Amino acid sequence: MSSSVSISISSSLTILVLNLYFLHLQFELVSAKPSFLEALPNAYFVPCSSHLPGCSSDSGDGSRDAAREYCLGLGHQDCRGGLKNRLLNKFGIGFISNEFKWTKQLCESDSDGDGYTNGEELGDPCCTWVKGSKSTDRLVRWPVSHPGYSQDTPVSEGRGAQTDAYAPPKPDGGTASERWQCEVNDETPVQGTSYRVYNDGEPRLRKDLNITSYTIPCNRRTTYTSFMFHFDDKACQDGDKPCSLVGGAVRVDHAPRLHHFVLYACANDFSKPEGSVLTLADYAKMKCDTRLAAWAPGLQTLLTIDSAAGVPLRGTKSFRLEVHYDNFNLECGPIDSSGVSLHYTTAPRPLLARNMKVVEESVNPQITFPPGKSRNFLTAACVVVGAPTEGVEITTTFFHGHLAATEMYSRLYRSAGKQVRPVPGGVPKETLPTANLLSRYDRTVLLDAPSWWFDDQYSADLTQEAARRYPASYVGSLPSTAELDESVYQTIHRPRLIVKNGDIVSGTCIMNTTDRTKPTFIAQETTDEMCWVQVEYIARHDRGEAVCIPALKLWQMLPEV
Repeated sequence: MSSSVSISISSSLTILVLNLYFLHLQFELVSAKPSFLEALPNAYFVPCSSHLPGCSSDSGDGSRDAAREYCLGLGHQDCRGGLKNRLLNKFGIGFISNEFKWTKQLCESDSDGDGYTNGEELGDPCCTWVKGSKSTDRLVRWPVSHPGYSQDTPVSEGRGAQTDAYAPPKPDGGTASERWQCEVNDETPVQGTSYRVYNDGEPRLRKDLNITSYTIPCNRRTTYTSFMFHFDDKACQDGDKPCSLVGGAVRVDHAPRLHHFVLYACANDFSKPEGSVLTLADYAKMKCDTRLAAWAPGLQTLLTIDSAAGVPLRGTKSFRLEVHYDNFNLECGPIDSSGVSLHYTTAPRPLLARNMKVVEESVNPQITFPPGKSRNFLTAACVVVGAPTEGVEITTTFFHGHLAATEMYSRLYRSAGKQVRPVPGGVPKETLPTANLLSRYDRTVLLDAPSWWFDDQYSADLTQEAARRYPASYVGSLPSTAELDESVYQTIHRPRLIVKNGDIVSGTCIMNTTDRTKPTFIAQETTDEMCWVQVEYIARHDRGEAVCIPALKLWQMLPEV
């Protein structure tokens, strides 16, 4: 249930939100699935060049790919990508044949025949990168290039690989492994479906939450069911000892009918058997108030976080796994045996990983979207409070919607010239009124998803190349976190995007209702809509918890464009 606070819609506020949106209209939609970039090393940062199709200013497509000078359609014959209207290149064909995974075979192949392996072109010559890893110590400082075009190589003009600083250790080696003098380690090949969750020397503990033969109801399309699981690790139940969730995997049995998982930690245990369905009578006394992680179609894991961070489990006695089933054709008989595996450790980790809600509209009878319109929008903004004075480091962001959601956007605003100071118990005065918000605040894109699909949801990593993606005033390396990361664990991407007290974060969901004849509501049915925007950050245990207090919320139809 959303906790957003609505405020009166003044003409100035309407102008504000429309300004937030008209910025988005410059981005023409493409059809490539954004989550594919999360499955490849350095895929966000292959530079555009004049000889790559779709990169020039006269490409006839004002896409954000060319505007940001990166080629994001790596598997297509055009840097703007596109599943429907642009053909695949040889690297894209290889990516599909490897089941959309960065495998050792794909890494060691030379798809475009330019003499450099795909791994060399994407900065992973030894084929050790693993999806979900935020470490850079396995990726060489070597200019990335396009693995699908032979005209674009690490030594192409402007790439910089001609200098000795970027040269492989043994340039005359026969294979990439020989050139880069890779260590042979058959136990740690590239894995497209796994990721590293433990550090050396940590206890590697696991808790499986298995749904046992649950019959999906067929008298209704949407069913929300919560399953309860005991957590009897005494070390973790003791609130004075370290215990952290550090990763999570999912096992989906009925993919078309499984809409989402949401995992909660509960302060109390229960007397019923493992995997029992939570009843309304038991709901209040279980005290399952802490949301730990979530999964939706497209996500490859339940949870992936920094190697120096963990989600606290201290004092947890049981888990509640909320499952949303979507029996779209009301078929009777399907039995579900899905589940999740929780990876946790009792070794102390110096940093906390936390989620900050920007928008969370799940049920709201006030909000409806009219049918037959291509771009209805819902925008909300919140003000950051409770963070350390230095701020917190942002690691990922995540959008969620249902079937009508087609675009997602988020912006970060910072007071120009002075920091906004939150007033006790409420929203900073400077946000109330909002008539001059745009002129008083600097702004940067947090993340744009001008093409978004329900079945391709993903958690976007914002740590890579933050200094190139964001203005200098928004990035940094906080001493309180960088020292812990780099002295105890492997080096990770820095500098990072910093969010501070007084910053305003906005999130937007755009809904396409052209194929609907009735209004669409913000509600729990799959055919209803939701709008979630959240960011994950890391901070020291003793530095407080950053939260985002709702400041404004608007919804209406955008002009047709």
